[in-house]
Amino acid sequence: HFQSQAKLPRLAIERLQARGLPVLEPYLSSSILMRESHGAGVPLAFFKPSHKLSLEFAALAAFLYAGEGEASAAKAPGKKPRRRAEAEG
Repeated sequence: HFQSQAKLPRLAIERLQARGLPVLEPYLSSSILMRESHGAGVPLAFFKPSHKLSLEFAALAAFLYAGEGEASAAKAPGKKPRRRAEAEG
């Protein structure tokens, strides 16, 4: 979980990016609600749909399913990787 005010997570992300490794955004915040939703046996998106972390997960899913980058499109279930020419045409 990403803690935007903490120095160590920011440094870790900077180091990964400096090595040319992909880092997905948006970053996911830390929240006790994740444990509470697990305890209730309800996915967070249904447990607290308007919570910040639920919205971050939704934004990340939208990013992945939108085909932003060939690698993410290839990993998304039911999605075929699109070539740039196909996506633009």
